[in-house]
Amino acid sequence: MLIAERQDEEEEEDEDEREERLYQEEMRRREILDVERENDPLFQAPHLQEGIPPVTCNFGKADYWDGRYFKNPETFEWYHDFDQLKNLLNRYCARDGRVLMLGCGNSRLSEDMYYDGYEEIDNVDISRVVVDQMCDKYLEIEGLTWRQCDVCDMPWEDAEFDCAIDKGTMDCVFCADLALKKVRKYVHEMDRVLKHGGAWIIFSHGRPEDRIEVRKEGRKEGRKEGKKERRKEGGGAQTRYILTPHPKSFLRFASLIAVP
Repeated sequence: MLIAERQDEEEEEDEDEREERLYQEEMRRREILDVERENDPLFQAPHLQEGIPPVTCNFGKADYWDGRYFKNPETFEWYHDFDQLKNLLNRYCARDGRVLMLGCGNSRLSEDMYYDGYEEIDNVDISRVVVDQMCDKYLEIEGLTWRQCDVCDMPWEDAEFDCAIDKGTMDCVFCADLALKKVRKYVHEMDRVLKHGGAWIIFSHGRPEDRIEVRKEGRKEGRKEGKKERRKEGGGAQTRYILTPHPKSFLRFASLIAVP
């Protein structure tokens, strides 16, 4: 009787709600599995050492970021600054290629890359407030452009970028409503806008195996939904995933995983 009732309830659930419920259950399962890593210094990122802040649940909301940047327009650098990332970026991002900075915020990374020789960097963020601030700040630099948009639904045509950089943006998408569905859309969009052989560099506190698995699911989801076909020169982007347990430990502990 209980089994039959449970089956009836599942049939009545909206598909999106069911996906979200399954995602939350999976996250709880992984939290239990990660208990054994609790005291491992390799996995002690600053926000984990101090306890996850209560505002984390708002990181997927545009109005949260609008309010944050309106109150505090000062530069804030997530995870790593350019000096720590320079060698890695120079390895996977060509200076004469077109770079997409995802969730740019008010970071100085694009500015530092420009003065290091990168010629064309498109910056996007979900917050209209910070995009307007950055437009005003870098008005005289033609190589830097700024646009407000959702990384799950970007305005560019297929295969426009040689390299894309995500410094904490996927982590924020994981905090959005219907998170798993949005992450899959984000992954599909990145697979679409990157050129063949392009690099998507992700800096995250998530585990590489989890993020890579989500990428595979996102590509499958894009095909299933019948999204427009990639151009012949598009598709096949490579994901460069950087695990960052602690900013000060970057050079020693960062692990690089390439997915063909």
